Amino acid sequence: KRITDVISKEEARNWEPGSNILISAPMGAGKSYFCKNTLYELAKEVNGKILMLIHRTNCVEQFKYEIETDGKSDVVDVVTYQSLEYGKLHNTSKQIDLSLYQYVVSDEFHYFFNDSSFNNKTAVSFQMIMSNESSVHVFMSATGDNMARYMKKYIRDNGLEKAIEYEVPFDFSFMENLV
Repeated sequence: KRITDVISKEEARNWEPGSNILISAPMGAGKSYFCKNTLYELAKEVNGKILMLIHRTNCVEQFKYEIETDGKSDVVDVVTYQSLEYGKLHNTSKQIDLSLYQYVVSDEFHYFFNDSSFNNKTAVSFQMIMSNESSVHVFMSATGDNMARYMKKYIRDNGLEKAIEYEVPFDFSFMENLV
């Protein structure tokens, strides 16, 4: 099963600004494909933009290359979480205005927890996203269980609308023996 089997274009079209979308799916289930195609088409229909937040520079470069090769850089901007945090903390001219985006996609969103042990700024980007009411927030990961639990509590504690959750089941049947 792939993300596009679980989330139709019509369903994604109905997401409202300020919504928090949690997508849990194994590697290779089409999370990035969904963003580069389905979300791209939806954003393009309304002259909108997508901000892809990615946790590592080498992944950003790979994703940018794919976006440029596919001719989709007119709609999709790709940056690191760290650049979002730096712009906010240092009030630079490179500060990213999330309200300019129809979709803010947090790829590998377990970043907020996993990197916090050595980067004390992860809460900055998380707060920026969660306080943004003009964009749909899409959080994706294959390993985001802990962060998803935290987000649900955060949403409940702050009186926000419940997250919309999607999951592609993990299938480990290909493993015959684990040692």
